[in-house]
Amino acid sequence: MMGNKGLARKKYDEVVIIDPVFAGKLEKVFGAAKSSLASQSFSGQLNISDDLESELSKGSTKGLIAVSEKNVKKINIKEIPKVSHRKRRARSDNTVGITFARLGNYSMAIDYFKKAIEHDPEEAEYKADLAVAYYRTYKYDQAIRYYEEVKKKKPEMVSQLDFIESRGETTPKYLKFD
Repeated sequence: MMGNKGLARKKYDEVVIIDPVFAGKLEKVFGAAKSSLASQSFSGQLNISDDLESELSKGSTKGLIAVSEKNVKKINIKEIPKVSHRKRRARSDNTVGITFARLGNYSMAIDYFKKAIEHDPEEAEYKADLAVAYYRTYKYDQAIRYYEEVKKKKPEMVSQLDFIESRGETTPKYLKFD
């Protein structure tokens, strides 16, 4: 009705995915919108004919399950897992650190990787990122220290980080940063 056919088509496609009864009725809906717009000033309300209204409403609840007391599951509050805000904060800090590393600002990246480890000291991924950031700033002793921790906790990550042991002789790409 407002002339944005692209957006209307996108929304129509979304509706068809949700309820296939609307499939093939795009032209009828557009026609109703045009006639509604032509007959009165735009009020934000789409007026469609009664026959189109009944055609759309006939099948619109097909496949939906009626809600009743039988199929409503009782939820015990104690069963809901608690969210670790420290882990969420650690993930966020690590993401910011990766962003700084991608920009080449390794000193800021190191600060954020340290914060991530402070909030979640068990996550080896954060330590691996910190090791690479230290490596890129030529602080090989610190890089190797964190690399050794990662090697103990997640040996499968060693192949991605084994360049750290070269102490600057090789500088391969680290997929997260490059």
